[in-house]
Amino acid sequence: MEEVLVFNRRLRTAVEREAGEGGELEQIALDSGLVTLQKAAIHKLTAGITTVEEIIRTVYSIDMEGDVE
Repeated sequence: MEEVLVFNRRLRTAVEREAGEGGELEQIALDSGLVTLQKAAIHKLTAGITTVEEIIRTVYSIDMEGDVE
């Protein structure tokens, strides 16, 4: 599983102005094409590329905040 964040101009500007309240950075990243780790995992599961056990082992064990979509 992977989650890749490509830093574009819009994200850079938001970081420089210390945005981050209310999920603004996350929303900008999503609007810019970020596919979250959880969504990438579900896509791979439905495509038959991975298993539920692999998702639990790799995705949810590194989710430090405990947020599950």
